[in-house]
Amino acid sequence: MILSRISPVRDLLGSFWASLKFVSDFRYSTEFLRKIFLRLSEARLNEEQVALEWAKSRTTNWNLFIQRIPKELLNEMHDYLDLEYQSDLVMCTRLKDEQGIDLGGGGHVGLIFLTTRIQKPKSALETGVAAGHSSKAILSAMSTNQQGILYSSDFPYFRFANAEKFIGYVLPTNLKSNWKLYLRGDKKNLSQILKDTIGPFQFVHYDSDKRKSSRLWFYETIKPHLDTNSILVFDDIQNDLSFKEIVLQSSTKYLVFEWENKYIGAIFQGTSFDALLSGNPPGLTNCA
Repeated sequence: MILSRISPVRDLLGSFWASLKFVSDFRYSTEFLRKIFLRLSEARLNEEQVALEWAKSRTTNWNLFIQRIPKELLNEMHDYLDLEYQSDLVMCTRLKDEQGIDLGGGGHVGLIFLTTRIQKPKSALETGVAAGHSSKAILSAMSTNQQGILYSSDFPYFRFANAEKFIGYVLPTNLKSNWKLYLRGDKKNLSQILKDTIGPFQFVHYDSDKRKSSRLWFYETIKPHLDTNSILVFDDIQNDLSFKEIVLQSSTKYLVFEWENKYIGAIFQGTSFDALLSGNPPGLTNCA
């Protein structure tokens, strides 16, 4: 009984000291303070209910959508989800149970894998790595495509020690040769990534800072660096109206999917998907 009481206290103290050490690290302190400032400045912004209703009203049924996908690609996606992704979830559950480290979820992994296979990007960008579920889906699809480099932006969790080593936890070594990871937060990372990339991005996945101002800043920053034919996937669009504002402003085609009790938005620039889908997929909307 006494031990059961000591364990939570020990975990709390460990988290406290890990946080203190993290904040004192000059590599991360500026970004950490910036995130706190943004959180406070947007504390009164509450668009969640309106954004949720908007996303619900524009949701495309995932099962109907994938009926338009060639069977061979669809089988690949299902094999990846059933074998690789499920195995990765078990790894993360074990890490949480044994070490108390929760790395969070992985976004719409099926959509990410499928769109990467279809788009065959030479350069892809993602924000928010955590366990690496989305990173692995992109890199696995790139491996099958036999081309592509993934640039990933993240910021280590500050609540546990040595957080950097858990970023991309599920990624096997053989996929890391085409992976470039940046760890100083989106503001600094994106500046460096845009200097390091060769050519525009054909695929982008955003799953980092959930604040509206951060999402809008991100889109405006990468917009000049997108290929004329590109796909952008945004997680958790039910949190605010940033995705709605982006698609209305840009008049692009988009889709909204419900996935694990949240909503994912996908933007299609140029002729993305047109070569592989017969006509417009169900629910495809032109915002012009």
